Amino acid sequence: MRYLRTVLGEGTTDGATRARLGRSWGFCARHAWQFLGLEWGNMQDSLGAATILEGLVEAAEKTIAALLDVGGELARPKGWRRAVVERLVPALEPAGLCPACRVQADHEAYAATVLVRNLNEPEWRRRLADSDGLCLRHCREALRAAETPERLRWLLEEQRRRLHGLKAELEEHGRKHDYRFSHERYGKEGDVAVRATDALAGSWFRLPRRPRAVAETPEGPAGV
Repeated sequence: MRYLRTVLGEGTTDGATRARLGRSWGFCARHAWQFLGLEWGNMQDSLGAATILEGLVEAAEKTIAALLDVGGELARPKGWRRAVVERLVPALEPAGLCPACRVQADHEAYAATVLVRNLNEPEWRRRLADSDGLCLRHCREALRAAETPERLRWLLEEQRRRLHGLKAELEEHGRKHDYRFSHERYGKEGDVAVRATDALAGSWFRLPRRPRAVAETPEGPAGV
């Protein structure tokens, strides 16, 4: 998000930033919508996004128009597919990674390295154990950064413990959807689908979790 704020504040007319965005056909879907939402949320306007998008839309139009202007190949019964597949499709493929994704990947790799280097400290281990933990992607980054077998083993045991607990909660969640047990109130497993998604895919869009108070409501559980 910090990188997107930088682009919004300084990069919408910066030549180097525009060139990187041109090679990648802009931001990826996730960061494109985040950028648009960030600008609108801060300024109730979209001039910065529109400035970047104008150049990208123009480039996409010219790319497609260039193939149409050739004309003859698309008119041939057997030549049109080659023209599209060999010329147009590669031209519309990103030639570079989304700049925001690249910055994010660099920050995540650095954070994983710092984490693993400090896992010999009891306080760091306690904080990780008390947190929501690592998703699989960040777990892979941490495993790559592991420098000693002891830290690697601790990290793997912690991840296994967390996944084992999630599996038990998912089973309990499913059990309470059985009509024979549907009268039972939800406990902490009420939001387990959100936490399991976090554990596997990470958090792109944070959904509200089921309030813990649901377990004590007299009406009993609602469907998830």
